[in-house]
Amino acid sequence: MKPSKYIGNYDNNGLKTGFGILKWSNGIMFKGYFKKDHINGWGIMSYLNKDSFKGEFLNDKANGYGNYIHNNGKTQVGYWINDIFTGLGYEYGGNECYIGTFRNGDKNGIGTFKIDNNIIYEGEWKDNNYNGIGINYDIEGNIYRGHWKNNFKNGLGESISPGGLKYIGYYKNDQKDGFGFYYILKHTYFVGYWEKDKLNGVVKCIIGKNSNYFIYENGKKVRIIDEKELKKEKEYEKKYLKIFKHNNKSIKKLMAIEEE
Repeated sequence: MKPSKYIGNYDNNGLKTGFGILKWSNGIMFKGYFKKDHINGWGIMSYLNKDSFKGEFLNDKANGYGNYIHNNGKTQVGYWINDIFTGLGYEYGGNECYIGTFRNGDKNGIGTFKIDNNIIYEGEWKDNNYNGIGINYDIEGNIYRGHWKNNFKNGLGESISPGGLKYIGYYKNDQKDGFGFYYILKHTYFVGYWEKDKLNGVVKCIIGKNSNYFIYENGKKVRIIDEKELKKEKEYEKKYLKIFKHNNKSIKKLMAIEEE
């Protein structure tokens, strides 16, 4: 759309150069610096929907450092490349704040999300979602550190409740699903398989130096395991524990968490 009005400086060739104000017929307005008829340098672009950008421009587009204020109060501060918010920056609005990296205008890379100045999540992001390795702190005091996919716990992780209950194992869509350990006390815990947050199959119960094997169905203990099943289970357990231990060390190494 062609500008409807320009007030400002020109060069000897009649091109907009220096400070000026440019208004479009649709209500958009730019106030700032021009060079050879193009927006170049520092300025403020005000949009019809009440959004505004204040910062650096190059060839009519936001390029460089600036801040974009949305009409809903959300503000983005950081770096732009050809009108796209990219690189290290921060975003805040209401009681929420994100500090980290952006790509194509979305949270991508490493960042920290806060509500009321309390850390809710810190770790990896993809397209505005928790994706990769990260730590989550919920309002009830629970802590989860591990793998995420599209804002859900997926893969290997560790959950700790305010009361000290701890689960180390696999998740699927925010539910315990797969092999894992569930600690009630340091030397009192379950080892077994979960399906949709409930124990299923063979479960090993350890209390101090004593252990027993049980069959669980849909989270409920059905019976103690017989000797034939026990021998088979112990052979499989050794192989699986070795794989699990390796994966657990890998995730803690990635997150710089020391082994207990």
